[in-house]
Amino acid sequence: MCRKRNRFIEVLLLILVVSLVTGGCALFSNVPPVARLAVTPSRGVSPLEVQFNGSASYDPDGRITRWSWDFGDGERGSGKSVTHRFTEPGTRLVRLTVRDNRGATTVGTTLIEVVEFNQPPVANMTFSPASGAAPLFVIMDGTTSTDEDGSIKNWTWDFGDGGTASGSIVSHRYLIPGTYTVKLTVSDDLLGTDTSSAKIVVSKAAPFLRQYEWNYAGRHFNWTVSIPSSLYYEYQSRIRGAWDQRDYDDYVLDPLDDDYLEGLVDWIRAEVGSDFYKIVECLFHFVQAAIDYAYDPLWYEYPRYPVETLVDETGDCEDTAILYASLVRTLGAGAMLVAVDTDHNGVPDHMITLVPVSQAYADATVCTNGCVNSFWTYGGQLYAFAETTGEPDLMGYYFELGCDPWGLTEIDFKITWDVSSIDVGPKIKRWDPVSQ
Repeated sequence: MCRKRNRFIEVLLLILVVSLVTGGCALFSNVPPVARLAVTPSRGVSPLEVQFNGSASYDPDGRITRWSWDFGDGERGSGKSVTHRFTEPGTRLVRLTVRDNRGATTVGTTLIEVVEFNQPPVANMTFSPASGAAPLFVIMDGTTSTDEDGSIKNWTWDFGDGGTASGSIVSHRYLIPGTYTVKLTVSDDLLGTDTSSAKIVVSKAAPFLRQYEWNYAGRHFNWTVSIPSSLYYEYQSRIRGAWDQRDYDDYVLDPLDDDYLEGLVDWIRAEVGSDFYKIVECLFHFVQAAIDYAYDPLWYEYPRYPVETLVDETGDCEDTAILYASLVRTLGAGAMLVAVDTDHNGVPDHMITLVPVSQAYADATVCTNGCVNSFWTYGGQLYAFAETTGEPDLMGYYFELGCDPWGLTEIDFKITWDVSSIDVGPKIKRWDPVSQ
């Protein structure tokens, strides 16, 4: 009995030694590896060179020691990543066999399609509309493009004005009149391409004819102007920066609209005379009465250039302040834009204009309707407060120049833009006529 027990122990020891030598434990099972393969491309024209990658294969309880490839055309390869050229047309079943450190194997497969030749795609497009006045918004459709022996993978558009896009259906806005050649290039799944072209005709739009009416000093004024649509759409095409990146100098100092602003100022000068204060007061009433107040959307603040405000006949506080500052500037006077805090919470929420005036003008100003006299010094110059928005009172009167309906103090003036020259300068200080 003792000899038999010893023999049994010897057999167990032998099994354990053999198991350790072979790298495993005979008492536990081996989980086979997982074969994963990627190919680029999987379809193409003969001769077709394909890249195979099996590096995503893995072994849950060990490691992979061998990657073996069977390309289905009599050729073989080995390694995590290999390249193979298929010279004959046909569909090949490619096999990847992975082996782990315990000898277990798993096979992964994929199909490679090799064709003798590729029938190129045919590019075709339609426009809606194909012509019209600027700005012309066009929808371009390339879905009628075809590929007889495969599928179209990419649609690339050249709009003929420097703009490009990709996609089966795209849109584009043409701002400038002219004839544009639109090109559509399509590519299929075998890299075949075709290009088609067609014309878009953009005609010149009619000018905007605007008529404005307002009252000043007991008189009724009526001014008519014709503004080219191309100028309006030029301004509309410009990108508006975020509030913290915006420089309002750009809106006042831009020279393209100077002729129209100067035209209004010259017309008013001819009506009221050459007195500076009569001109700026009449312009002030024009901005208040001829431009309707409208809020920008809550999610986007859109500052308008003066021509945009004139054409739209509407705008919010920054639009009317920009317009008034631009008009005053044509007189050679250095107006200012100021972002103010009307609810006194430390955050600017409104914009007003400051107009240079004399001390005699400030002394003679009498404010009504709950407004307070508001004059400020900046760099040694005295300025009158100009609230360019608001509704008229029951008598039809708007805010007067130098009158503040908000009751602002120095701390409420948050950001200033000296639109006569630069956007920085000395601190604004309230001018108190009593202490002068």
